[in-house]
Formats: sequence, C-alpha cells, structure tokens
Amino acid sequence: MRSQSDNAKQVASNFIGSFNDQDHAKLADTLNYPHIRPAMRKFYTTESAEEFIQHSQKAEIKLIAEGWDH
Repeated sequence: MRSQSDNAKQVASNFIGSFNDQDHAKLADTLNYPHIRPAMRKFYTTESAEEFIQHSQKAEIKLIAEGWDH
C-alpha cells in the first residue's frame, strides 16, 4: 500500500511530466476541480478539466512564442 506522501509525489511527477510534454489532458487529470490558483496578484478559478485544457492549449502558444521547450 502506498502512503499519502508517495501518492502526492506521484501526482507532482505526473504534473511536471505532462507539462513538459504539453499533454493537456493528462495535465488536467493531475488537478482537482474547481481548481484555484494564484497568478499576478489574483486568484483564478477553473471549473472543469475541459476548461483547463482550453486554457492550457492557449498557454502553449504563448510558451512557444517565448521560445520555451523541454
């Protein structure tokens, strides 16, 4: 049986791997919904995985424009 700590580490690893791969669906699966995150001095709420995927796909375009790759 895996500990809660091991489960948390696996989710974090899945998040990082999915982000680096820009696999938007797998990335969305690592989060709970509604998902609330702080950014630029505000809190943003994403209600569903589908909404997150749409935002993530748009963000990928910006990452590419910045020259990001991994």
